[in-house]
Amino acid sequence: MNNFQTISQELTKASETFPDAKNFMNLIDNSHKIFIYGLGRSGLAIKMFAMRLSQMDYQVNVVGEITNDPIDENDLLIIASGSGETSQAVLMAKKAKQFKAKVALITTKPDSTIAKIADEVLQLAGKVKGEMQETKTIQPMGALFEQSVLIYLDGIILELMKKDDRSEEAMFAHHANLE
Repeated sequence: MNNFQTISQELTKASETFPDAKNFMNLIDNSHKIFIYGLGRSGLAIKMFAMRLSQMDYQVNVVGEITNDPIDENDLLIIASGSGETSQAVLMAKKAKQFKAKVALITTKPDSTIAKIADEVLQLAGKVKGEMQETKTIQPMGALFEQSVLIYLDGIILELMKKDDRSEEAMFAHHANLE
């Protein structure tokens, strides 16, 4: 078996444990604005989700961009952090709660600092940097988690499209045209 097949099998196994998304989708739909936060490769994966939400006409902010709106009690902060302990992400979660916003965490650690703050915790498979357990994955550091974030959130997009009867054609009306 080659590495590509092994990675594919790991992702298939990980997807079998993906959490139910009903409450998470309700948080998204009931939020005025959605804020996205993640660092490193997790940050890249969750930024792809931000792009798709924006194309579905949700009001989305990627935390750290200079054009961010203020967050308030009608909003949702979604954080991707494998460990749930990334210091900047912990600070963002605490700050969002100060403004009474909801917080959702995508993580491998459901008992982490951010998980204790969050309104919704979505546990995905994988290991985080520093873990050397090849029994979880042959891939280095947080690769399986980061790939799972992308696949899980792409699945959420499909569910939101189906639930709200949104077409791909309608999404193109919100697709960037300065590219």
